Amino acid sequence: MLKIISQSLRGSQRCSKLNNEFFISNQLGVVGRRQNACSGNVTTLLLHSNRYHTIGNPLHEYQPTVTKATNFIPRDIGQPSPWTHPHLLNPNDVTPEITKLEYKTRRENLCRKLRESGSSDRCLAIIAGNATQYMTNDIPYPFYQNTDFFYLCGFLEPESLLVIDVDSGATTLFVPNRDKTQELWHGPRAGVDGARELLGVQDCRAVNHLEDFFRGQNRNDEFPEVWTNVKPSSSGGMASAVNYFITSTKKEAKNIKEKIAELRVLKSQNEIKVLQRASDITSRAFIETMRECKPGVEEREIYATIDYHCRTLGGECLAYPPVVAGGTRATTLHYIVNNQRVAPTELVLLDAGCMYGGYVADITRTWNVSGRFSDAQSLVYNMVESVQSACLSVCGPGVSLNEINLAMQSVLADSLSDSRLLSGTDSHLESLALRYCPHHVGHYLGLDVHDTDTVSRTRPLQPGMVITVEPGLYFRDSDTSVVADVRGIGIRIEDNVLITETGATVLSKNCPKDLLSLEEIIGTNIR
Repeated sequence: MLKIISQSLRGSQRCSKLNNEFFISNQLGVVGRRQNACSGNVTTLLLHSNRYHTIGNPLHEYQPTVTKATNFIPRDIGQPSPWTHPHLLNPNDVTPEITKLEYKTRRENLCRKLRESGSSDRCLAIIAGNATQYMTNDIPYPFYQNTDFFYLCGFLEPESLLVIDVDSGATTLFVPNRDKTQELWHGPRAGVDGARELLGVQDCRAVNHLEDFFRGQNRNDEFPEVWTNVKPSSSGGMASAVNYFITSTKKEAKNIKEKIAELRVLKSQNEIKVLQRASDITSRAFIETMRECKPGVEEREIYATIDYHCRTLGGECLAYPPVVAGGTRATTLHYIVNNQRVAPTELVLLDAGCMYGGYVADITRTWNVSGRFSDAQSLVYNMVESVQSACLSVCGPGVSLNEINLAMQSVLADSLSDSRLLSGTDSHLESLALRYCPHHVGHYLGLDVHDTDTVSRTRPLQPGMVITVEPGLYFRDSDTSVVADVRGIGIRIEDNVLITETGATVLSKNCPKDLLSLEEIIGTNIR
């Protein structure tokens, strides 16, 4: 069904001729834009599975930067752009909510940090994007960009590379050539002109000029130090060129990953908007998945359902392979086989999140597929929810992830002691807590699901950091140290949390988690 959701029609109603008509395929559906030849006003259309999304009124017009040097004419460049996705990107956006200026500021902040850390007054930063990986012969895996490279420019094509003069901040971006044969098989490429227009990096060059560029740097020999994410052991393509440049001139190479992580761990207001959107999409997808759940459901069906709803609600894809663990399989922490049937009386643990604008959500909920928790399941579930509530109450500036983890272990130990679930006694309750919840309470969240892994969990949290809080209890079905009723039960509750000046905000608050709310939702679409 086609529905007009935003329109401005002035002038004569007799003017029916339409011109400047085009349609844009995108992840939400099909957007159409028609301009009335008499009035010049825009009508915006959206076709999408009977779901209608407001995308603005009026539709903003993209004004390309056309110069004698670039002479760029807007076209499909292989990733969303303001001229092909005006419903998603504002005129100066590179990715949703993140502008050319913000990406430039990130590069400037990196240069400042490297100047403070370097042993040389002059150095280069070389940050490579990922290469395409193949599952077999010429069949590629879905491409995911290196997140450090993405953080600094927002470009999504493989085999791309940034070179930054740390002293001056001058940036050179190398991108794949446009190639008619490759584009015939694999789709449009940005090329030098498209990358320049989208990213605002003026010095864009074809990647096949990279070796010539490095030879020029060798002749100048003014950069004795190089910060890079290219591993010395890497070979092939850009990696070989970078490593030859470093070794042939005996430059000192340093790993740039930790320096970029120190920037990435603190989110800007625009990044927080994108992370909130990712959490909102995922929360709604969880609700829809619960509604379609039924006794005897296959784990793969739940996988397909959460994936479907994440995409149709606006997400790009799932951010990581989801855990869809029914019954005793929920006691396996990272179970991702997802190929068994969930019995009518069993719980299912779903750990999933969507990607939106490159940023990810990471939410876990556990429910009974029949819509009703047993007494034993309710007891364990309420324990985990109470522990999570206690953990959330201590989140805030100055508290570290490790300190929140200690709080989780303490509250879990007390809960286990009071619950009479243990068939024996143990004077070391904290060790028991670790036994039944062997993972950490949380991690940093951002462009990666386990974001900025070089940032210590002992570091005091600061406003702008985003973390997960995810306590759980896992009783193996063979564990005779707990009463029989709870053996085989695994429950985790996970939320995404923004640290603020005054405490914390749960970004995933719209995803229901109290037991009564879950029982009201589960299976409502199939009853």
